[in-house]
Amino acid sequence: MRRELRHIPPAPRVPRWPPVLWARWPLAFLAFLGAIYGGVITLMFQYAWGGKPGDDDRLDENGLRVVGAVTGIDEIASRSASRPLARVHFGFSSARGESCEGVQFATRDAFALGQQIDIEYLADRPQVCRIHGTRLTNLANLAVPLWRWFVLPGLASLGLWLLGVWRTRSLLRAGDIAVAELVSVRPVAFVLPGMLRVSYRFLDRHARERRGRHWVRRRSVLGDKLLASPPPDTAPVVHHRLHPWRSRIVTVDDFVLAPASPHLHADAATPWTHDP
Repeated sequence: MRRELRHIPPAPRVPRWPPVLWARWPLAFLAFLGAIYGGVITLMFQYAWGGKPGDDDRLDENGLRVVGAVTGIDEIASRSASRPLARVHFGFSSARGESCEGVQFATRDAFALGQQIDIEYLADRPQVCRIHGTRLTNLANLAVPLWRWFVLPGLASLGLWLLGVWRTRSLLRAGDIAVAELVSVRPVAFVLPGMLRVSYRFLDRHARERRGRHWVRRRSVLGDKLLASPPPDTAPVVHHRLHPWRSRIVTVDDFVLAPASPHLHADAATPWTHDP
C-alpha cells in the first residue's frame, strides 16, 4: 500500500482524462439524451411546424379571402365510423386573376359538389390556401414543449457535467493525499456500465475524521484493484485542503507519471496489499 501511495506524484499533478470524465457520467448521459438526442427531435418538429402548421398561422395573420367553389369530393375509407372523411377539391381566382386550385381534408358531408365557399390564401403564394373556417392541420407545435422539457434540462446537465469535470480535475491536480480506510465496496444495481459504490473514511490534515463515498467504474484500473482478492483494506484518497469533504479514491494509474526506472513502474502496477 505504501508503495502505491509513494508513487502518486506531488501537486501539481497531471490527472489522466478517463477518471476525470467518468466522475460525473450520469450528468453526461442526461446531457446526451436532452441536449443532443432531444435537440435533434426538437429540430425535426420545428422543421415540420414550418410546413402546414406554420401556414395556418400565416393565413390567420395575412390571409386574403375570396369566393371559390367545390370542384370535387373524393371519399376516403376511414376506420372511424363516427367521422367519415373526404378529400375536398376547390378552385378560386386570386386577386391577380390567376386560376388556383387547392385540396383539403374535411368530413364527408361538410361540403357538396359545386358549392360556393369562402377561400383564404396568401397573396405571394396562392397555392397556400384553405377553406374559411377550417385548418390545414390540427398538429400542435411540439417543438416548444420539447425545447422546454428536454433541450433546456439537457443543456443544464451538460453545464453541470463540465463544471464537475473541472472540479474533479482541479481536485486530482492539487488535492492533498491521504490513506483512506475502505468501509464498503458494493456493486450498484441496475446501472450500465457496471459501477461500484465505495464508502471510506480518512483523516484530514487536522487529524479530523472525514467520510466520503462515490461511484467507481467497475471495468477500470481502480475498479479491478477494489475487487482484488483478497480485497484491500485501505486506498489512497485525494481531498481538498480547505474542503476535505470533497474527496475521491484514486490509484497511481489515474495520473501521468514522469519517466522512472523500470522497477518503480512495476511496483506501481502491483495490486494493493494490507501493508500497514
